[in-house]
Amino acid sequence: MALAFTSLSGCIGGEDRYPDLNLRDFERVQGTFTSASAPTEAVAPASLGAKEMAEVENALLAAGDQHARFLSEANKVRPLVASASGTGIEDNRWPIAQIAIGSLESHNGRTASLLADFDSLYADASLSFKERTQIDLAREQVSDYHAVERQLITELITLLASAPDSSTP
Repeated sequence: MALAFTSLSGCIGGEDRYPDLNLRDFERVQGTFTSASAPTEAVAPASLGAKEMAEVENALLAAGDQHARFLSEANKVRPLVASASGTGIEDNRWPIAQIAIGSLESHNGRTASLLADFDSLYADASLSFKERTQIDLAREQVSDYHAVERQLITELITLLASAPDSSTP
């Protein structure tokens, strides 16, 4: 203990050899600073150019065409699934209905990829600080197409898995 006290007392000695670590007068902050006022008006994004609007319109038309093809295919698939309803894999109608539903899934995947195109257009518009309302509206419409298609596929899968109707002779 005495040794520790002796070694610490060596650090205390010689105050005039080291500068004082307290703040000096010229190091003290004086006065106040005023910040620049923030702009009161928000800057509006630029409108989409003709090229971007054409891309949105073309993507929306492609989505509408894709959805029409899906609905046409779904009209052909529904009777196949209805005839295979309640059957098992041992019946030839069941795998045919499964393949038909798989084809609808493929069509629905194309619609989902068109949604990705709208996401890309939206990101490009955001990075360029351009208006995105038209892209939002078009994307919402394609998203509705996708939801309708998913719902129809789910209904067909449920129909295929259901038991046959026993009320028909």
